[in-house]
Amino acid sequence: MSKFYSDDCYIVMSEYGIQRMTKRPGSLKRGEVAVRIRLVMPVSAFAEPAIGATVTVPESAIIKPTVKVDALDSPALGTPASEGEK
Repeated sequence: MSKFYSDDCYIVMSEYGIQRMTKRPGSLKRGEVAVRIRLVMPVSAFAEPAIGATVTVPESAIIKPTVKVDALDSPALGTPASEGEK
């Protein structure tokens, strides 16, 4: 039975490509999405030269940010002065 190493990371992408890779999802900027990647490698892979892989992410795996906005009335803002006043 083979032994495996596994670990998770998040790749943050925008329309301009990969922006960063992190261990935790963290916060996202406008236009960014985070994709969780779980990498499972057999121990024997570390005895070989560099390896490569292609990862295709289905839409269901994309973590979409949740944004909560509260609008409050603020009487402290006052009213704008009329055009004749300065």
